[in-house]
Amino acid sequence: MDISVTDETPGRAARAVRTRLAVQRAAVELCLEHGYAATSAKAIAERAGISERTLFRIFPTKAAIFWHEPFLRRVISELPHDAAQDPVAPLSDAVRAVAAAITPDEWRLERGRRAVILREADLLATGTQETNRAAARIAELLTPLDAPPDLAYRTTLFARFAVAGFGVVPIYSDTTTADWGEALADVVRLAARGPLSGTE
Repeated sequence: MDISVTDETPGRAARAVRTRLAVQRAAVELCLEHGYAATSAKAIAERAGISERTLFRIFPTKAAIFWHEPFLRRVISELPHDAAQDPVAPLSDAVRAVAAAITPDEWRLERGRRAVILREADLLATGTQETNRAAARIAELLTPLDAPPDLAYRTTLFARFAVAGFGVVPIYSDTTTADWGEALADVVRLAARGPLSGTE
């Protein structure tokens, strides 16, 4: 799922994307300036140029603004629908491709979003449902239909470990999307083999 607006994006869809991005930008900017708790939904809506009612039609809660996770949705859309026995390569390829497609504006927004989330323990905790849903969908796509229960279980663990790991990959001011994509692919490999493998 691409969140960028192109010349081919139909009018209503383009407006919806622009509005969602404006809300997310406003929320990130205000929360970085004043903190999450001190930033009201009303202030976010005003900065985004919409009504508070419109904000809550787009995002059911203030926390949802930060957990609308286009990255994981894009990864899911990049995964092949014919699962292979080895899920590492398809997931690694998907995270690299999605990271490479992120626009500079989206990258700035992602860095700001992560900065706010990492500052706020309560906000970090609210993201669990979104990431769990994404991990479950990734596991579903990566598990062969005829997989024995043990392989299905292991693939589910792998997907959960990988998605959890994506959230802790550091992003620095000089991190590029290519660097981030490679770091995410490393998380995929670690999730498959265990983060402590090869340390003995």
